[in-house]
Amino acid sequence: MKLTVKHSLVLRIGLVLGAEFLFALGAIGASLVMTHALEGNAAAVNVAGSLRMATYRLAAHALNGSDDLDGLIADFEQRLADPRLVAVLPTGADSPLRAAHVWISRRWNEDIKPAFVRDAMRGGPLEIRARLTEAGVFVGELDAFVAGLEKHAESAVWRLQMLQLLALFLTVAVGLFALLRVRRELVGPLGALVTAADELGGGDLTARVGLRGPDELGRLGESFDAMAGELERMYATLEDQVRDKTRSLALSNQSLDLLYRSLRSLSAAHDVTRAFPELLDDVGTVLGLDNGAVCLIGDAPLEATQVAIAMQGDAKGSGCTGEHCTACLADRAPHCVLLASDDGVRRISIPIVEKEERFGILLMDAPDGGVIDVWQTRLLQAIAGHIAMAIGNARGAQHAYHLALLEERSTIARELHDSLAQSLSYLKIQVSRLDALWRDAGAPAGSQPVLSELRDGLNSAYRQLRELLTTFRLKMDGRHFSRAMADTVDEFRQRIGHEVRMEGRLGPCTLGPNQQIHALQILREALSNVARHAQARNTIVELRCMDGVVELTVEDDGMGVHIDAGPDQRVHHGLAIMRERARSLGGDLTLESPGGGSGTRVRLRFRLDAAGRENGSGVVGEQPT
Repeated sequence: MKLTVKHSLVLRIGLVLGAEFLFALGAIGASLVMTHALEGNAAAVNVAGSLRMATYRLAAHALNGSDDLDGLIADFEQRLADPRLVAVLPTGADSPLRAAHVWISRRWNEDIKPAFVRDAMRGGPLEIRARLTEAGVFVGELDAFVAGLEKHAESAVWRLQMLQLLALFLTVAVGLFALLRVRRELVGPLGALVTAADELGGGDLTARVGLRGPDELGRLGESFDAMAGELERMYATLEDQVRDKTRSLALSNQSLDLLYRSLRSLSAAHDVTRAFPELLDDVGTVLGLDNGAVCLIGDAPLEATQVAIAMQGDAKGSGCTGEHCTACLADRAPHCVLLASDDGVRRISIPIVEKEERFGILLMDAPDGGVIDVWQTRLLQAIAGHIAMAIGNARGAQHAYHLALLEERSTIARELHDSLAQSLSYLKIQVSRLDALWRDAGAPAGSQPVLSELRDGLNSAYRQLRELLTTFRLKMDGRHFSRAMADTVDEFRQRIGHEVRMEGRLGPCTLGPNQQIHALQILREALSNVARHAQARNTIVELRCMDGVVELTVEDDGMGVHIDAGPDQRVHHGLAIMRERARSLGGDLTLESPGGGSGTRVRLRFRLDAAGRENGSGVVGEQPT
């Protein structure tokens, strides 16, 4: 509000003080004027009193005639016209005192003076007595005039006293009024301002002056209250900022501690997936998010297997079903996805990616509204990055070991090809020559069966050696074992000449290098038996991985096999070699005829090694996400 002149406190106080000054100045001026007027009253009374003495001297002259009459008359007239006497007379024509002076002057000029002059020329005793009587009357009139002058002087003194009393009263009244106004409009507000300033300086930000008004102090009070209110708001905001900063620092410390613990647990774990549940619990505690899961991608780019889950309270399942894999995996950026859980929960999907290679996703329940803070998203991305780095490191180490093993096997294959394979080929040629020589020269009795067995043994050894060399020369990595199996199935489909169907998948399970070689060799041996002996029309190859156990099944609808066959039959079908490989895997191999004597089922079961579990084999169940 703009300050106006009429509301100015300075102006009001100035007006009060100015009025006080004017009252005092007026009283002093009036007193000076009246005092100056009273200065001639005493002289006028003396002059008027001396007229009586002059009258008595005229009377004395009438009795003895000793004095100069003209001098006495001139002295009387001089006294009567004395300026000191005339100056004190009121100027008004109706003034009794001026009228008395006029009357005395007339009496003197018309009666007293002519009588004394006339009697001085020819006055007898009677005339003198008459002049003395008349002089006595005139002196009485002069006494009345002197009394009037004295009364006039006393009246002037009384008026001066009244004026001074009135001036004193007005001065005191105006002074009291000024003091009250100053106390109410200046001292009180200033005291309130000082008190509020002291309280504010002492830390009481709720201190307020409460002054309102259009004057300077009112505006100052409003400004002070506004300043105090702003300080209170700023202090409250500062406290909020301090609390927010403290909370942010606490969250940062918790986040750093979580990142450190996640790196330590993931790097120290022989089985990465076993660290996932505890890691998910830690993530949920720090971020305030319930229920999480880690899903790793298998062979198909939009299919994954849930390998770890952390549920809180009475949560009902993860809500992951096969149709949601695309929703979770399609977007490479963090996003929210609605899963088919009982309560329709929404989850945040964070990709597990390292160097453009995507291993899977990290799922966490989203809060109400499906939106999480930026810092939560960044922390989840960092955790997902740690998981990806741990998986990548494990797979990198396994891949390096696998390459070294393949290089070693390739070297062995070359050595076998250059030595044993050549020797077997030479023996086969020699057996053929021997057979031809015996046929021409006549073979000894009983030698032909021995020669046939020798030829069959060499052919079998040569075939097994070629299979072994083929297996040693396979170029695989642990992530594409299913593809290597599919290639093997395609190869034998062409050799067998009937339908060979492959079912199932490993998901994120990864076989170790030795496991891959042995499993693939067992598959090739089983399919080779189907090709040579089964006389089947359909063959099914099924590969499953559940709870860290790999199951490989080869089933045909052919002529079947006798479970209780002797050792020669088992060797004929390569069962001894397959069971030896199964034992080297720490598993078992079973052979059965599911069709009551028709058809054959070969089932291999073994557990993944630590390297395979570390790369995703520790599944909770066969739950596609």
